[in-house]
Amino acid sequence: MAQFTEAEFKAGIPLYRGDAPSGGERAYDLESLNNALSNNYSLTPVGLFTGNVGAGGGSPTVTPTAGTGITGGGQTQLSQSAKDTVLRDAEQKFGTVLPKELSEIYLEAYVNNANDATEAGLVMRQSAEYEAIFPGNLNPDGATVKFTESEYIQQVTAYKKKIDSIGINSDLVITADRQKELIENVVSPDEFGQRVNTVYGNIIDAVPEVREFYNRQFGRELTDVEIIASALDPQINEQVSAGTILPQQLLSQKIVQAQLGAEALIAGVDISLEEAAELRQRGVSVQSARAGFAQAEAIQAAAAAQGRQQIGAADIVLGTQVGEPGQLQQVQRILAQVRSESAAALGAAQARTGEVTGLVEA
Repeated sequence: MAQFTEAEFKAGIPLYRGDAPSGGERAYDLESLNNALSNNYSLTPVGLFTGNVGAGGGSPTVTPTAGTGITGGGQTQLSQSAKDTVLRDAEQKFGTVLPKELSEIYLEAYVNNANDATEAGLVMRQSAEYEAIFPGNLNPDGATVKFTESEYIQQVTAYKKKIDSIGINSDLVITADRQKELIENVVSPDEFGQRVNTVYGNIIDAVPEVREFYNRQFGRELTDVEIIASALDPQINEQVSAGTILPQQLLSQKIVQAQLGAEALIAGVDISLEEAAELRQRGVSVQSARAGFAQAEAIQAAAAAQGRQQIGAADIVLGTQVGEPGQLQQVQRILAQVRSESAAALGAAQARTGEVTGLVEA
C-alpha cells in the first residue's frame, strides 16, 4: 500500500467504492484507511453502482459517470498513476514482481471487470502466458493454485539447487515439462533431492560397471557427468546417445557462471566471480540473468538519485528473478519511489494544463 504523510491524512485520503457517494469518502488516520481498504474501498476512482444516490445500495452494474474515468461498457480508463498503484498492490498480492506479459493481462482484466482485483488475478492465472511462466501451478478447478507465485519461484529454485549440488547444469534437467510434473505432483524440494541423491549414489558406487555399460551402449567413453545426467533424465540419455548435447553443456557450473558474467557485461553492469557462483547456486539461468541484468543499470541509477545505498546487480537479479525476500523488497521500494515521483510529476503537469483532474497519489 502507498505511504501517506501526516499532512495528507490531515486533509483526508480519498477512497472510492461503487456504493459510496459520488465524490468518494475520506480516511483521516491509518486505522480508518486500512479498515476501508479491507472493506473493498479503492484508492483509485471507480464507477458508481446503478441507482446509487450517494447513500449506498443499487445493483452492481457500472454506468458511465463524469469524473470516474468510466467510458462505457463497464471499462475504466486508468491513468498511469492508477496503473502503478494497481501493479504495486498486485506485487503485494502475488508476492513477486509480475513479468510484463502477466502485468498487461492483469491490468486489462482489472479494467474489464470494474476494478475487481480478485477477478483480474483469476483471468491472469487462467491465461496461456501464465501456464508458460508458472507451468503446473493452476489447479484443475481453474480457480486455485498450488503455490503462490513467490512460493513457486522459490520451489523451482530449490529443485535447481539439488541438481547444481551434484555438478550438473540444472537448466538441462529442470525443463518446463519437468518443472510442470514436479509442481503438479507437489513434490517437495527435499523429496526431489532424495531422489537425485539416490540415483547419484547408485551411480557413484558402481562407476566402473556403469561406465562399462554406457561405453558399450554409446560406443565411446563417457564422462562421469554424462553418465550421471543420463541416469537422471531419459531425455538427456537420448540426447547424449544422438550426440546432440555436448559434455560441456552438461557440466560444470563454471561455464554457466561465465555466461552469467557475460550477460552482466552486455547489460552494462559488472559482477564478481563469487557473485556469478552465488547466482548459479541460487538456480539463476542465463535467460533469467539476462532479464534481471537488463533492469539493473536503471534500478541502480534510480537508487543513486534517491540517495539510497547502492544495490548490486546480482542482488537485483536475485530479487526480480528468484524472489529472494530481502533483495525483492529493496527493488520494490526503489521502483515504488520512481512510480510515486512520476505520478507526482504527471499530476502537477496535468493540474497546470487543466486537462485532467482527479486523484493523483504520491
